[in-house]
Amino acid sequence: IYYIGGIFAVRVSKNDHADTLFSKAINILGRDSLTLYETLLKADALFEKAKLLKEAGETDQSNQLSKSMNRFLLDSAKAYENRYDFSSALILYGKLNKIHNLKETFTIIENYCESLLNAATILEVKGRWNSAAGFYEEARTIQERERAGNSILSIKAFLGTARIYSKEKDYSTANKMLEEIVESARKNGALCVAAEGYYYLGLNSSDCGDDEQGLKYYDEALCILSSDISDDQSQLLRAFINAWVSLINWKKGQKEDAIRDCQQIIDQLSGQPHALPCGDAYRFLGEFYAESNQFALAERNFNCALDVFEKNSANCEIALTYKSRAHNFLNTGDTESALFYIDEGIFLLEQLGNKSVLPQVYRERAKICILLEEYNEAERLLKKDFEILRHSKDQRSLAYSYYYLGKVKRLNGHLHSAADTLKRSLALFAQVKDRRMEAHALLELSLCESGLRNADTAIECCAMARDIINTIRSPLDTACELSARGVVLRDCKDARRWQKAQQCFEDSIRIQRNYSDKTAELADTCYEFALLLRDIGNKKQAEAALSDAVEIAGKIGLVKKMNSCMKVLAQINPAERVKIQMGQFMSRSAVEEMSRCQKDGDMSLEKKQISILFTDIRGFSGLAEKLSLPELSSLLNNFYNLVDRVMLKFKGKINKFIGDAVLVFFNIDDDLHDHPFWAICAAVELIHAVEAINLIIRKKGQMPIYLGVGVNTGEVIVGTFGSGLCKDYTAIGDCVNVASRLQQQAMAGEIVISDSTYELVKEYVVVEDMGDKSLKGKEMPVRLWKVKEIKESIMKKGVR
Repeated sequence: IYYIGGIFAVRVSKNDHADTLFSKAINILGRDSLTLYETLLKADALFEKAKLLKEAGETDQSNQLSKSMNRFLLDSAKAYENRYDFSSALILYGKLNKIHNLKETFTIIENYCESLLNAATILEVKGRWNSAAGFYEEARTIQERERAGNSILSIKAFLGTARIYSKEKDYSTANKMLEEIVESARKNGALCVAAEGYYYLGLNSSDCGDDEQGLKYYDEALCILSSDISDDQSQLLRAFINAWVSLINWKKGQKEDAIRDCQQIIDQLSGQPHALPCGDAYRFLGEFYAESNQFALAERNFNCALDVFEKNSANCEIALTYKSRAHNFLNTGDTESALFYIDEGIFLLEQLGNKSVLPQVYRERAKICILLEEYNEAERLLKKDFEILRHSKDQRSLAYSYYYLGKVKRLNGHLHSAADTLKRSLALFAQVKDRRMEAHALLELSLCESGLRNADTAIECCAMARDIINTIRSPLDTACELSARGVVLRDCKDARRWQKAQQCFEDSIRIQRNYSDKTAELADTCYEFALLLRDIGNKKQAEAALSDAVEIAGKIGLVKKMNSCMKVLAQINPAERVKIQMGQFMSRSAVEEMSRCQKDGDMSLEKKQISILFTDIRGFSGLAEKLSLPELSSLLNNFYNLVDRVMLKFKGKINKFIGDAVLVFFNIDDDLHDHPFWAICAAVELIHAVEAINLIIRKKGQMPIYLGVGVNTGEVIVGTFGSGLCKDYTAIGDCVNVASRLQQQAMAGEIVISDSTYELVKEYVVVEDMGDKSLKGKEMPVRLWKVKEIKESIMKKGVR
């Protein structure tokens, strides 16, 4: 009211009265904690009072008050930044900028430039690079106009502009600017700015494929920072540099060092848990664990990374974490979640209009489509990727675009077009000196030439690729070359070359299995090997290779690949195909027993020590009432697919689906010595998977689902039970009944285990003692335990 009164007083030329009213408003707003509205109001009151003093000829007092207003707005905006309220901070920086642009200039040039730089930094983190670049340029222009072109503020503005060029992958322009910045910063004693310049030179070198040069720049930066610089900014910059060094070390095979370094970054910044370098460290840890097939640990670190990035509104980093998370889900066979997260990343980047990060996310989406054999959709995405990159200066990314576009054209059968596209990628990879991808482009080209019946050219391409890979010394790249050479030699239809092809396939499979027993590349190699074995008449080995391919493809959710394998298997041995299909729905022992029964006419019973997992959807009856039949069918099918995927991963055999409930056995085939631990891992993964699914469901506006899980361990009788008309292969006994009762004791999202199971897994799990509980059908109370999580020390050892 005082402020509004002052405005009216000014309008009726009662300036003395207006001055008094503005002073009263300022005094009322003199406390420390103000709302955003109060902060803006106080700034307006200070501004109006400064105008009155200037009009009254009291220039010194007006200038003093203007300085107070400038500092008040800057300090308030920084306070909001420290609270991660970047929208409010931008409003206050915008206020200062608006005041500067008025005819009456009441901002201090240094304060105004600082405001521009701070606002630009927030916009840069948010991914609004064009707006940020405009602010950096304006700050630098003002400094040069004021003849302060070599000031720290001017150098920082120049560095901001260079960062934007780096992010937009215009490395040539960025590097020229960064070299100039480093020299200028050193001359002016701005050592932290010089170190940051080296840091971005290192990033650019690594992005261009030269990690060794990148490490040299990082060392230069760390050398500067190892001096007496110990402020928060230098600490964060050290952390950023060490995170990227850890990534290079991981690529060089120094995996334990890389994980340790990332963890050290997080520990060192424990007082700043939402600092951006922590987000990088968590994301890299997630990628490291995902590559090591420690998917639960990877997911945990991706969640931590997202927490940091979302707190900072770092939209590009959020999109990249979604991409990494999608890759992790893909490795677990959860293609639906993988597609959801990659699509979320694409949506976020398209909203930003970001044409720098978008191509690599489009490519990741296209790679998923290739795995799912959705080649037309993959080609559509890669064309969008190409349209962006062909106008950019990022030759490396353009090379990748040509490579994947050529690959999908080959898979679609457009061999001539594919060969032309791959030759362009090959030339670009050679130009940017990416030897590894040059080899892979040659391998893809060899497959094209083989398909075109140009056997000699195909073999020559394989030989050139092998020469490059021998210098890289990467076993997995060697496996890729062996697999491609096997296909080329097989397609020659020359019996003299088939023996060499067989050796290539066997060596490739052996190398790949040393790293992982469930990758799309391994499934493809087994499938291609099976085609060779079929052609040379070795049906028994062909059946085994196809069975391996089906199992691997099933683990990672490649339905079309499974169908392709089953189709070939049906041509070789229809009975074996039926056996494999049955094996997808029951245990191996059940399939063998039923096969034997067809010959002998009876089935045996036997005692086994197993672990039993029982789960159902909480509140299913109420949920079913609210859903239509198609919605209910979709929900149950998604639930069954989720359970099937998790149990396949942890070697559980689903015995039956009972409405919204599922009964699963572990060790039904006597193949799991530590079956209680596998059952607990499956239960924990299932709960986490449902949480991830619920995130998707909520975003679609659908109702989430919640599970209760019970796990018990004990002796059961296994066999076929039922009447002459209806038989069922299952397990019976008190152990099964108790598992059902434990599941009933579990609340939504909980895992309840028996005392017998707990005694076998207590070294590995974090639990809560539920005490003794009375269970239906049991005379004496039973002690129960609620599983909270698998101990992190066990997860880090890679126990899966």
